[in-house]
Amino acid sequence: MIDFKASLKSGFLSGIFYGLLNAAVTYVFFTMYREAIISEINASLPQNSTMSAVQLYNTVLFLGPVMNMTLGLFGGLVMGIVFGVFYDKIPLQSYMIKGALISLVVWLITNVSKIMYLFSGDYYVILGLIIALVSGGLLGILYKMFSIKPQVEQPSAAPETQGPPSA
Repeated sequence: MIDFKASLKSGFLSGIFYGLLNAAVTYVFFTMYREAIISEINASLPQNSTMSAVQLYNTVLFLGPVMNMTLGLFGGLVMGIVFGVFYDKIPLQSYMIKGALISLVVWLITNVSKIMYLFSGDYYVILGLIIALVSGGLLGILYKMFSIKPQVEQPSAAPETQGPPSA
């Protein structure tokens, strides 16, 4: 039986983590490759455009991390539910490894067109995979933490008292 509360909590938090890391990586890469990005925008910009390539770059520089955060949050909620559905069907003991495994499968499905870049040294794709695996591991840890029910101690019977020593 799926624990929706634990699924949503763990998915929400791991999604925020995933979104923050992806936003930071996106911002760094967009900043590192600023000139190349502006050049590509300029090459595809229509002559009668009301915005310059630099203005469009600045818009992308702002929206890229914002979109990563938003998609990370919603993706985390979905991943939390997926994890809740499949966690007991995976024959592993570690919640962290289960989370990383589910995250890997989802990453491979959603990034099938980028798989060839893993072996070409494309750091952006490699970092995306690493972030997905770490976030999946965190998802598993958080799910375990949120799904553990606190033990309610039953009051024990009063200890038996012994009567006066017999003579």
